[in-house]
Amino acid sequence: MANKPKYQSQLAKDAIERLLPHLDAGDFPVRLRAEANRIGYSTRHLRRLTAAQRDRDTHGKAADDEWLLDAITAVFLTCGNIAAAHRRLQAEGVPVPSLRTFRRRMVREMGTLLLAYAKHGSAGARDKQVYLKGQHQHRMHTVQLDHTEMPIYVVPRGHKIAVKPWITAVMDASTRYILSWW
Repeated sequence: MANKPKYQSQLAKDAIERLLPHLDAGDFPVRLRAEANRIGYSTRHLRRLTAAQRDRDTHGKAADDEWLLDAITAVFLTCGNIAAAHRRLQAEGVPVPSLRTFRRRMVREMGTLLLAYAKHGSAGARDKQVYLKGQHQHRMHTVQLDHTEMPIYVVPRGHKIAVKPWITAVMDASTRYILSWW
């Protein structure tokens, strides 16, 4: 229902409620076609939504949440490997959907940030976070200075002990062009 306008989602919910009692009846295809024409959905889409609602009504929300908690735990125990988590749940006897559906559900429920955390730890989660990009008006509007220790050892003239030198760089913020260093 994500591709439809919001006002149509309530129409679809009402149509599903009207179709659910007739799902196993012989007149379901005729009713389905009439409802789909009335609200602007395809019959295939409306059939999928009706079947999904029936499954939710049959299995209940609590059972779905319990399965989801087991699935998220399995994803963390397998270090973010969704296929291994799927195999692990199957070996434990938990009824899971196909691997493709399981992968889609895990990405939707956990999100890419939590999956990156499960795979690579806090460093992976930081890499997945959104950062603000600096917007600079024009070249030389902003100049940045960076002072850092270089990862090499040198022996200065007249000395006997190796040290790590420091470098200071001056760069243009918009082009990242190094203007000067010392």
